Parts: sequence; structure tokens; C-alpha cells
Amino acid sequence: MCVNDTTTFDFAAYDPDGDELSYALVHPYAGADLTNSVPTPPANYEDPPKVVYNGGYNFQKPFGQTNGSVSIVNSVTGLATFFAPAVGSYIVAIEVTEKRNGVVLSKVRLDLQILVLDCPPNQRPNISAPDGQSFIIEEGEPLCFDVEATDPDVNPQDVVKMTAKGPIYDGSNNYIGPLATFISTIEYGESNGEFCWTPECGQARDEPYVVRITAEDDGCTPKFNTMDFTIQVTPFVGADSIQGPRTTCRYNQYNYSAFGFDPASSFDWEVDEGSILGSDSSSTVLVYWDGAGPGNLRMREISQWGCVGEWTEIDVDIVASPPLPVISGKDTVCENESGLSYQVGLNAGSSYQWWAFNATIGSVNQNQITISSYNAPNFVIRAVEVNDIGCPSDTGELEVYVNVPDPAVIGPQTVCPNATDVAYITIQNSGSTYDWTVTGGSISSGQGTS
Repeated sequence: MCVNDTTTFDFAAYDPDGDELSYALVHPYAGADLTNSVPTPPANYEDPPKVVYNGGYNFQKPFGQTNGSVSIVNSVTGLATFFAPAVGSYIVAIEVTEKRNGVVLSKVRLDLQILVLDCPPNQRPNISAPDGQSFIIEEGEPLCFDVEATDPDVNPQDVVKMTAKGPIYDGSNNYIGPLATFISTIEYGESNGEFCWTPECGQARDEPYVVRITAEDDGCTPKFNTMDFTIQVTPFVGADSIQGPRTTCRYNQYNYSAFGFDPASSFDWEVDEGSILGSDSSSTVLVYWDGAGPGNLRMREISQWGCVGEWTEIDVDIVASPPLPVISGKDTVCENESGLSYQVGLNAGSSYQWWAFNATIGSVNQNQITISSYNAPNFVIRAVEVNDIGCPSDTGELEVYVNVPDPAVIGPQTVCPNATDVAYITIQNSGSTYDWTVTGGSISSGQGTS
């Protein structure tokens, strides 16, 4: 260190189990002496002898108690700040304590000798981040940010280089996952770098990931400055519900939609007792329910980064539609016949819809209708039964034929006066009767026949 010049040291340690670490200044051990360079270990453990400080110095103030010296260690990060107002040789010890659930497991220390020389002061580099030091991203989401460092010294201006440190960059502290990259320039007076990291799906956690960027110059003595960045990785949860009918009619199709999702996501749908018509990767699907039992529809959202959310599902009650209505009534009628009535079976809770084509419905009484008028040669009646939850049946149909007799008379069209036994006939239709009328003559036989 240079006298009257603030210097920082990074004593950060890493624990492979991820236990809590804390840092503190402690009293250094004395170690060997000039007459016994290899001390004999005692039979039973005892604390080794500690160094003896000169008056006005101690392990908490190794550079002096009353001369304005500085000796501070950040208990969380291990970053130490020292300032010595006088040249000399000083002894400092840093101890790292490992805890798990509040219980101390181990202590590791570093004793070091610091030489304070009379050398020109060297200012440490300035370090900054245009995008800030705290980031919140979703698992699977890529992150890149810039870091800049400059040397405040003017003459001479030092070369500045930046380096990264942290589990997600170097794999320390038993970290398992994709590693980050940090690419920076090394130049006189300044350095620019870009840090990039993409967490895997499943790397979300409550505690943020921390990476430290260090900017160091090549002055005498070299100085460095650090900046810690926190990256909070949040879990991808996915859509929280499905919207759509929970009671459906069998052999019918319905739309279902995801709710509470990111528009950039895709989706994965699965269905029991039915099938998906069309795309099964959008936020809305069309489901055709053709199963006999209760149905189930499942959906999970897939983020734009490829992370899969939890399954969300709904149970669907598939209700059978009413059977095909059978329309009863005359299927052959005479022209201008009145009082025609048609009906289907009556089921409790059902309603009925009627249609007539080439005819007019006179009145409707649930499962029964009357026809007020109709036209030849036929007319059609159709009916649909709808149960109490709105499921329609297939369409029942009855075609009714309109019988309009149109006999053709066959016989002589020219006869002599007073001619007798002149025969006229028409086509014989089974079941029909015939009524003959003669003008200008008389019927001698055959009335009522063809």
C-alpha cells in the first residue's frame, strides 16, 4: 500500500455447500519464532499464541488507533478498506465464519503482512453501469448489461481492465447451471464491457444471484474498484385458469380460453373424452366433446423463453343430447284437408322447436302442432327437442305427401246421335272410388267404378 492512500482488498470466499459466510478482523497468530521455525504441535488443542502489537495498535486498528487510520471489512461481502498514515510493516488477519441455520460450522482465516510504502498516490478507477445494478428477469429470459470503467488519473493515465467474479460466472460455490459471459476491452484510461447471462428454466429462487465486476488499473500500487450486481430470477408460473363452459352437450363443440397469460407465450392443451379441432398451441381452443363420461381439459403455458408452466385443468360434465324425435301423424293427406295434427314424445324438462316447409303451422303446444295450410305435391315437418340444459337433439323429419286425384277419361270424343253402349274408362287406382257425371247423355252402367 501507499502511505496516505486508501486501498481496497477483496477477501470474498465461497462455500461449496452454499452456507452463510461472514467476515471480520481478528487477532493474527504469532506463528514460529527465530529459534523455533517449526513449532511442535501441542498434545491437546489450544489457541496458538497471538502477535504482540506495539502500543497504540491492535488487530481492529492495525494501522494505528489515534492517527486517523482506516481498517474496515464488510461483514457480508469481505471487501476491506484500509488507510495507513505512516509507512511501515503491519499485520492484519481476516476470518471467515461459516454458519448453517445459525450454527457455526467452521472458521477459516487469512493472516497477511502489509507493507506501507512512500509512493505516489494512485486513484482507483471509477466504475459505472448505465442500466443500473439490480435486475429482475424471468427464468429462461436472457439478460445483458453494460459496465464502464475510467481512470481518474490524468498524468500518467493507467491501463484499465475489468473482470467478473461470482458463481454464475465462474461456477464457484457449487453452482450448477449455465455460465455467464463478460467481454471487456483493455485500454488506457477506460474499459467497456458487456455482461450476459441466460438462466435455465427452474433456476428461479428467492435470493438474487450476485456478480461482482472489478475494474483495476496498472498503477503503482495498482488500485481496483468493484460494483456488485444483483439478478433476481422469478419463476414462470403460466396461465392461472381456463375459461369456458363446464357443462356441455355431447357431440357439440365449444371454445375454451386461457386466462392470465403472457401474449408472447404458446400453449399446450390436452383433453379427455373429446378432441381439439384445429390448433392446440394458441390461447384459445375449440373442443368437440364426444365422450360418454365426464371430460377433462388441461392447459399449460409455455413462455417465449421455452419454460413450461404448471398444468391448469377443469372438469367438464358431458350431457347426452335427447334422442332423435319421431314425428307421428298422417304422412299422406288429401288436398285442402283440415285438422292435421303432428306430435313427438313429451319428456319432462324438454322444450321443442318446430319448422314447416311448404306449409304453415297454425298452432304450437310444446310437443304438438297443427297445420293450417299446405301445398301440393308435398310438405315437410321438422322438430328438435332441447333438454333442460340446452342440449339439442338431431332434427326429426316427416315428409307428407298431398294426394290430388286427377283422373284422365279415355273414350270416344265424337259419337253419332242416339248412340248407345259407348264406353268410357279412367285408370284404376287401388282403394279409390269414382263418381261419374254425364251432360247430354245418361249413364247406363258402371257408376262408382273406373
